[in-house]
Amino acid sequence: MSALDTGAQNAMVARLEALRGRVAELVERRSADDPTAADPLRGMYVTPETAFRLATTPLPAATAVPGGTDGAGAEDGDPGESPDPLDSLAREFGLSALDRHILLAALAPDVDRRF
Repeated sequence: MSALDTGAQNAMVARLEALRGRVAELVERRSADDPTAADPLRGMYVTPETAFRLATTPLPAATAVPGGTDGAGAEDGDPGESPDPLDSLAREFGLSALDRHILLAALAPDVDRRF
């Protein structure tokens, strides 16, 4: 395996680990005030109480990811840094940061079976 392959793999693993951390944090935060979080049938139905709570609760304000980064890795880094296929793809196709996040979330289950 060449250094390029290793660097690309390391970059993708780092991005996936950051995504996993963000997802875990969001699930924990959303479950904290959900009385049905432990219900094995959760998501299969919505009780009238839950519907009312969801309809009357204002949307939370956007929060920054702890650590002051969006967890996207080197997407804003120096082009001379470790090779990252997602950065190359983003430059080639003019992808925004949001586009990169969506692409990463979409490919995560195909790259890492834990998703």
